[in-house]
Amino acid sequence: MKTLLTLFAICISFTSYAQTEICCINPDWVNPEVNCMEVYDPVIGCDDKLYGNACVAQAAGVTSWEDGAGEIIETDWDCSAIPVLCETPSGIIIYGVGDWTNPDNPCESGYCGEDGTFSQIVYDCPYEMGIPCDGDMVQVPGQCCAVCVEKEPLCTSNTGVEIYQEGDWFNPTNPCDAGYCNADGTFSMMIIDCAQAMGVECNGSWVEVCGQCCSECVEIAAATTLDGVSITLNQGWNMIGFGCGADKNAATAFSAIKDQLIIAKNGFGNAYLTEYNFNGIGDLKRGYGYLIKVTEEVPNYNICE
Repeated sequence: MKTLLTLFAICISFTSYAQTEICCINPDWVNPEVNCMEVYDPVIGCDDKLYGNACVAQAAGVTSWEDGAGEIIETDWDCSAIPVLCETPSGIIIYGVGDWTNPDNPCESGYCGEDGTFSQIVYDCPYEMGIPCDGDMVQVPGQCCAVCVEKEPLCTSNTGVEIYQEGDWFNPTNPCDAGYCNADGTFSMMIIDCAQAMGVECNGSWVEVCGQCCSECVEIAAATTLDGVSITLNQGWNMIGFGCGADKNAATAFSAIKDQLIIAKNGFGNAYLTEYNFNGIGDLKRGYGYLIKVTEEVPNYNICE
């Protein structure tokens, strides 16, 4: 037989200031210190909850109940004497100041103020905010927000990346990390033979290409130089290619136009600033392009001289 203390603890666990049926719960009658007799004579309260006996029901604030014989017992209480203090967005009436949570909906909670306003708590649930879940969203009883229960990975790549589906797989941040995730959980890595790693000679420079695993050889014909070529620099920004026979220090290469040059930049954003005598570029590299800005037009400029 269940003890009345256990039943009592269960039955008064709801918030005493709120009720879904007006005139069912009298908050002034709620008294967890009441010593009811340990007699199991269950009644069903007006709140549709089962209580161990009439004493336990009344100690929980219940104002009417049905006994085992089907008789409705009503207490003498004028519920209209208790003013409604707050009302929740869902229409639940709150009769007292303080924190409140809907026992049937954990997402509905807030604070009932003395001025009768109800301040709703806004829950930022991860799934509503678009936070990805690599698994399933599971609703936990008593909690407003569902929790993410992550799936177990099927495979792990050679670089330690977890893979959850069978089939071909490519690492979006590392094009050299690719392979096949097998149904048995093994990962078959794709072997990519890059020319540079295999020792293939490059008459030029090995250049990394975005989205490709292997670098490509950008060849430069040794006999082709621009040593005798002059160009006109327009006022403002110009893009020029450095095709001299050998690399040259930026300060030396731009010395002829030092008075007109404002700034020179390479493809990595490094700069040569004449005003501050700052050379962040170092040497101009054969086969690369550079941006330069000048104060006025400069005719017949030869960067190789």
